[in-house]
Amino acid sequence: MRSQYEGEIKHVDDLIKDLITFLKENNLDRKTLIIMTYDHGEDLFEHVDANGKTILGHGYYVYNTESHVPFILWMPGKIPSGLRIPYQVSLVDILPTISDFLNLTVPDDIQGESLLPVIHNQDYDKERFVFCEANKQICVKSEKFKYLKYVKKNIQELFLYADDPFEENNRIKEEPALTAKAKQLFSDFNANCESLKIKKGLIKTEETVELDDKDLEKLKALGYIE
Repeated sequence: MRSQYEGEIKHVDDLIKDLITFLKENNLDRKTLIIMTYDHGEDLFEHVDANGKTILGHGYYVYNTESHVPFILWMPGKIPSGLRIPYQVSLVDILPTISDFLNLTVPDDIQGESLLPVIHNQDYDKERFVFCEANKQICVKSEKFKYLKYVKKNIQELFLYADDPFEENNRIKEEPALTAKAKQLFSDFNANCESLKIKKGLIKTEETVELDDKDLEKLKALGYIE
């Protein structure tokens, strides 16, 4: 499984190389901003589920193996080469970063923030929390910890990254104050989301879509349904 996964990564590397080569050969490399990221990672037996079964695949859990993805910006002359940002960022930062890069006005109600100040080495010392959800779990994460809970089961986990970078030791019973703080962050985040929905006039609707066996097999192969 790991060899197949690494083979896919190598294939993507080769395609990116072809793209960069094309841009350079056509003198487009200094006119093109590339942002490369992914929608998810992959659990390859690093964690176990609520039933003690090792996890293989993606889409159901929010451990870093699935939710911590590459986020790469590339543009010679504009983006410093080899710079690695040590702060926590999120995929919601893509829109405001592009807008800021093009000198466009970023709406105040955008949830993300531009990363250009961080890229240009301006001070960034605030503690930031990002949120993630999958089919079976949701989480809030900072640079120091991650709190996650199952959507339909009363199971919670808390990981402290200072001594547990691979999310192996659940500290939920040892850190009641931090757990309470994480729960409040969830509450505030949900309230902000509901407020944003009301502001933008978004109404929740339900629609039934009929899927044939071929569509269902495709979704199963992608890991979105069991």
